[in-house]
Amino acid sequence: MSVNFIELQDKIKSDPDLIVTVLEHLDYKDIKDKGSYFSARNNDGDNSNAFVIYKDTLKYNNYTRGHNGNIISLVINTCHCEFPKALELLAKWIGFKGSDYQIKYPFHSFYKKIIADKYGV
Repeated sequence: MSVNFIELQDKIKSDPDLIVTVLEHLDYKDIKDKGSYFSARNNDGDNSNAFVIYKDTLKYNNYTRGHNGNIISLVINTCHCEFPKALELLAKWIGFKGSDYQIKYPFHSFYKKIIADKYGV
């Protein structure tokens, strides 16, 4: 099976429990379902509304850290990794196993060339 980043996001959107799974892997605490979004606190903070992520768009705001973006940029910022690694981590966390998935990048050969140039792949 192969998955691209749109399919990955669609899978997470289709099951809000997967959002919680991702947040737990990123070490957010006191995750609460607020209907259309989840709120949480940073692992080193006490503000239970410091972080919000919206179920329908997977956009987030971390008010105390000054970060915002989507679930992929959340993984990039929190894990200090690049886009390909963030996709790999998300796929792993939501249940894809090892060789059962292959990440496909947006913009087809254009993105592959950027990755090849940057990482010498």
